[in-house]
Amino acid sequence: MNVLDVDIKYKVGQFKGNYRFAISHGVTGIWGPSGHGKTNLIQLISGLLKPAQGTIAVRGKVVIDRNHHIFVPPHKRNIGVVFQEARLFPHLSVKKNLLYGMPAKTECHINYDDVVEVLGLNTLLDQMPGQCSGGEKQRVAIGRALLSQPQLLLLDEPFSALDKQLKLKAIDFIRKVIRKFEIPVVVISHDISDILNLTKHMLLIKNGKVQAEGNFSELLMQGYFEGTAFSNTFVNDLQFAVVSQETAMNYKVKLRGTDHIYYLHTETKPLKEGDYIDAFLCPDDITIATHHVHGISMQNQLEATVTEIYMDKNYALCLLDVGTELLVQITRDSVDRLNIRKGSTVYALFKSVALTMYDDSLRMSRIK
Repeated sequence: MNVLDVDIKYKVGQFKGNYRFAISHGVTGIWGPSGHGKTNLIQLISGLLKPAQGTIAVRGKVVIDRNHHIFVPPHKRNIGVVFQEARLFPHLSVKKNLLYGMPAKTECHINYDDVVEVLGLNTLLDQMPGQCSGGEKQRVAIGRALLSQPQLLLLDEPFSALDKQLKLKAIDFIRKVIRKFEIPVVVISHDISDILNLTKHMLLIKNGKVQAEGNFSELLMQGYFEGTAFSNTFVNDLQFAVVSQETAMNYKVKLRGTDHIYYLHTETKPLKEGDYIDAFLCPDDITIATHHVHGISMQNQLEATVTEIYMDKNYALCLLDVGTELLVQITRDSVDRLNIRKGSTVYALFKSVALTMYDDSLRMSRIK
């Protein structure tokens, strides 16, 4: 059963929307330029707007069907929504804002104590919203949405009002929420990097329509991000298990799900064998060689297969298979000079310091 089925048409003024898609599980990112109907879509799903035609179903339950005059009001749809603005009740404390979302007569599978702990709200419970920072307000809004016991969580531009540091913290908390509560999430943003920090599965919205759906790298190679492909927006988001500590700040880590060993240099927090972490690797921090290179300081040299190549005017994005997808940016000249083709066997080289582990996104949970 799908978590969400959407097949609707919507019109307001000169804008026309025609949305048709299904979401089965996990986290889905919805990306598109500003003004192309992303927020309208969130409001249609949550019940704040009514479509002109069509149906929406949440876990098989029809919440709107214009042909059969079915309209389930927002508060009965079992959908949690977090908007760009936190929209907290200013006259209620953080604790009372959180409790406001809890249904009185429903058995709660997401409990209050867990939400407070995961979102780090213990020290804020007695404060009023006006005493909270922007990032703290977002966390409270997420907590309130979770405590409504939703079957689906919608995040509408949740990071646009936050600076970079607060954004990283907010992303970290949302990741913890996804892992802890396993709720399907739809996140909407005009900033691709925000989505890619949470998921690689995307819907592209343009002119009120779903232009494409799929894995980010597949869509990238098909040219859907032309014009933005070579900005530093894109990162490889990799998860590692710590194998051993080599020196005071160098660790041997294993890419989860594979036998590939990497080397990570960190000056942040000490790691232990069995810890797992998320690290980010920029595509332009990776060098491609046609053979293993001896006598070089780069510790990370991984044999890989080139699965796709996307060519721009001066640059190329190569998608490598190293047990997981690895996106690499090199010059177009390098592709020609090294005769790199789809299916080529190459080596991906990068320094241990190129693996960036943000303090705010560090996972210290033990692998079970």
